[in-house]
Amino acid sequence: MADMKSPSSMRLEGNVAENWAKFKQRFTFYLEATEKTILDASSAFLQIPLAEESSKLCTIATPFGRYCFCRLPYGLASSPEVYQKAIDNIFSGLEGILVYIDDILVYGKTEEEHDIRLKSVLDMARKQGLNLSKEKSQIKVNSVKYLGYNLTSEGLSVNVDKIKAISEYKSPENKAELQRFLGMVTYLGKFISNLSDKTGILRQLLSKDNEFIWSDNEQRAFNHLKECIVNAPVLSYYDPSKRSTVSVDASQYGLGAVLLQGENAVAYASVSLTDTQQRYSQIEKELLAILNGCRKFHYYIYGTRFTVETDHKPLLGLLKKPIEKLSPRLQRMALELFKYSFDIVHVPGKRLYVADALSRAPGSDVLNTPFLEAGAATVHAVLTSSKEKTEQLQQATEEDPELSMVKTYLKEGWPSSIQHLTPEVRPYWNIKSEIHHYEGLLFLGRRTIIPKAMREEVLMKLHVAHQGITSCQRKATNTIYWPNLMEDIKKMVECCQTCQAYQRSNTRQPLIPHEVPTLPWENIGIDFLYVNGDEFLQVIDYHSKFIEVKKVSSKTAEYIVSALKQIFRTHGIPKQLHSDNGPLFNSQVFHKFVQDYEMKHVTSSPCFPQSNGMVERSIETLKGILFKVHQSQGDPNLALIEYNNTPKQNLPSPAEMLMEEFYGLLLQ
Repeated sequence: MADMKSPSSMRLEGNVAENWAKFKQRFTFYLEATEKTILDASSAFLQIPLAEESSKLCTIATPFGRYCFCRLPYGLASSPEVYQKAIDNIFSGLEGILVYIDDILVYGKTEEEHDIRLKSVLDMARKQGLNLSKEKSQIKVNSVKYLGYNLTSEGLSVNVDKIKAISEYKSPENKAELQRFLGMVTYLGKFISNLSDKTGILRQLLSKDNEFIWSDNEQRAFNHLKECIVNAPVLSYYDPSKRSTVSVDASQYGLGAVLLQGENAVAYASVSLTDTQQRYSQIEKELLAILNGCRKFHYYIYGTRFTVETDHKPLLGLLKKPIEKLSPRLQRMALELFKYSFDIVHVPGKRLYVADALSRAPGSDVLNTPFLEAGAATVHAVLTSSKEKTEQLQQATEEDPELSMVKTYLKEGWPSSIQHLTPEVRPYWNIKSEIHHYEGLLFLGRRTIIPKAMREEVLMKLHVAHQGITSCQRKATNTIYWPNLMEDIKKMVECCQTCQAYQRSNTRQPLIPHEVPTLPWENIGIDFLYVNGDEFLQVIDYHSKFIEVKKVSSKTAEYIVSALKQIFRTHGIPKQLHSDNGPLFNSQVFHKFVQDYEMKHVTSSPCFPQSNGMVERSIETLKGILFKVHQSQGDPNLALIEYNNTPKQNLPSPAEMLMEEFYGLLLQ
């Protein structure tokens, strides 16, 4: 198992509790086992012989000398695992048997089935030389004590010995004794529907920052907890033939879940949220509640079709969205949930009483989700820009009254009706389920929500290439958000004096398009353009529409070949190169270059440049951009970067199609 301690640090560790959790849940499957037998292995460990090399390692010192164990000793850390492996090998393949160390449970739906299975177990034990204790065995009984539980024909209940031990437990005098008591209680947590609430005040004493002071409040909670365990309900056995329901809910401080079959509870679970998790948006907490429920009941529901009940209706639409539309944290939770097969339904909170009670009463367990924090940090590290710009955005977000109110609602929950919101916050009502908070910033999916103080600056950067309304809106759709953003972009472009003064006329001859290649940088087109007295070499990728532009001081074949080689060092060598029929492209130098680089050279029809339609169209676009940037005294390099980062209609941006990511994005 990988534990992501930070975005750049990973620790590998083994989950040794996993097998025990799996085993503990297995014996709740035996709903129809009316006949049961418990067999006990006599002096279990001492029935395993040791090899001579191992025997020497198990040496003990006594007043009478040193002695080596010839059999597996008690007290050795690895003895339980060694014995468990041996006894599993003995009884592997037999049906109706469950073995944990020296306790062997044999069960059957009928007396005949039980007897057949018991005979098979006894025959195998005799064959393998396994000695059983007659005194500790219970043959053909309806109710047995097994692993701290009572297994009856009605269901699963708390072992009387456990109840007695807890009911007689004296009030703890220090943190260690309290921790021991809570450990016993947690073991029986599946029987108590609101364990978290009852342990909350006691768990506070375990904090390293709190002094252990046992007052009347703690004593009352302690006594109430013992009463609840003594009166714990009987849980139903799990029936694999019935459909299961995982009912979940999230509160500000915890998550709750209950596994149901029909109206019968099979198990309860609740966890506390960490300080970081408490800062999640409500929809993130609700999805985390589903993830927690699926994790807790994994061995019941994995590989089956089950139902998830939630009182958070936006989750139903959220899980139907393309995963790339979700925030990084929601993405990672959704990815883990992909391995489960379930139908999600909305149940009003007043009917979700058990899970709701559990969530408001978080247990002593904590849900560890380092992968969510590492994932969010990694993804947002790509999206955010310089530290200074990020801090500026964080400060502006903090000082923005509108966004501060949104952050408060994300943490504490939104009102029940839009009528309870101020007019400034109402535009966020319909998208509230998609907003999340990370390191002082607000995001709508992957789009940064810009505070009012920075919106004018962002609009200027959005229009740095002087592109039209549609292009600017497409780019904004992938990167930024605020209410009425599209209308603000439209007004900005319409009011841009440079764009209005140098708007291109639409009288053009029709251009002949080329077939679009299937791979990036497979086919490219090259040509020259003149803007404001300067000459540029333009290279366009026919697949992605990505454009490279280089200012040239000479149009000799040698100079142009050298410029193309520099571009090819970055993007690779294309299979096909398109150009016009100019003398430069028909020179021996250029023909040798094409031959050496094993490219196919295709030229357009003489005196008919429209036949190379994509190049001609891009020249018109570039001329407009460079001319407007020159008139507004802008930076042409920034303008070209933003052009390549602008999405096309129903397509990603040229940079994304060529490089599978944005590059040098201004709107970070």
